[in-house]
Amino acid sequence: HEPAQVLELKPEKSSLYAKTMAKHWATGADMPDVIFEQWIVLTGMVAHVKVRMTHSGTKTHPNIHHELPAVFVEPQYDTLLVYQGTNAWSGDAVHRSKPGWPNASRKFSEHWAAYVNTNDFGVGAFVPVADELTCYRFGDGKREHGSCSYFAPLKRFAITPGLKFEYDVWLTIGS
Repeated sequence: HEPAQVLELKPEKSSLYAKTMAKHWATGADMPDVIFEQWIVLTGMVAHVKVRMTHSGTKTHPNIHHELPAVFVEPQYDTLLVYQGTNAWSGDAVHRSKPGWPNASRKFSEHWAAYVNTNDFGVGAFVPVADELTCYRFGDGKREHGSCSYFAPLKRFAITPGLKFEYDVWLTIGS
């Protein structure tokens, strides 16, 4: 419950630019040596998000997985869709699953994932730089506080002094 500090915000007619200081997810501490910039453009039902992370610190952080981005949706979106085959973009059947708790891993050769409900309506993300993801579902939305469905496309890299890492995400809702 600790929001990131907004350094700059520029709304336009169908776009938004935001510059924020990173916040450590576990401690809530500000991280002034890590700045995120996002350019968000809305076209129809698709939000294209360009993200740039700049690390101005002097410390090298280990080569680990990073969430690009973390996607959380309501628990009624309980079926995860990904394409795991070897014939990408061919129209082959997608893999449908209902992840449990705790995290599980998936490969996704078309670089997208979506959570859908019983009517196959849902939320999806396309992240070309990611080849795998982590996912889980917590609770059913009726009894457990904080119930949700979650996935995060992953990319492994080290955060080094002077690093500027950029990536694109396309988000959409629909069938």
